[in-house]
Amino acid sequence: MLYGFFPAIDDEHWNNSINWQPIPIHADAPDHQDPLLKPTSFDCPAYDKAYKKHSKFFIDNITLTYANLFQYLGNVTGFGSNITFDEVTYLANINREIAHNLTQPDWVYKTWPEFSNKTTLEIITELDAAYTIREFNTKKLYYLRGGFVMGDFLKRALAVANGAQKKPSKMVLYSSHDGTLLPLILCYYGNLAK
Repeated sequence: MLYGFFPAIDDEHWNNSINWQPIPIHADAPDHQDPLLKPTSFDCPAYDKAYKKHSKFFIDNITLTYANLFQYLGNVTGFGSNITFDEVTYLANINREIAHNLTQPDWVYKTWPEFSNKTTLEIITELDAAYTIREFNTKKLYYLRGGFVMGDFLKRALAVANGAQKKPSKMVLYSSHDGTLLPLILCYYGNLAK
């Protein structure tokens, strides 16, 4: 995005084959706890309590629903009969291997009639997505993780609308990860439903 905003002009060209210039980005240290742009970087006892309660129910339900698949995966992967939901979702990394044309064992493509004839990999991929979404799939969870950035965004938008935005005067760029964007989106749509 910065390349589009600030293309190299005149003496800023340092390489004739590209129209790019180095642009400094100022950010906090990776271990800095930032509730605005990385709400998962700090402990929130209220979130942890709500998540733990919800997560246990969610994982118990998934484990029961997919018991045969979990048992099968435990056998074919070497994780064993006590394979966990986390270990199953870790197997979604097989998608990266496939993207690099690495050969996969037959069990990856086994179809499961009881799950709409989806392949093992399709089911694992869906469970991996559910794994991420479970961190934010209740109103309390997505408010606790996305509410801070939503509040900042709304405050700034209202200030611009009212002509009161002073610093920065031109724009604010939010840069983040799915762990911030997903609860933010859920906060937005949750507020629209009101």
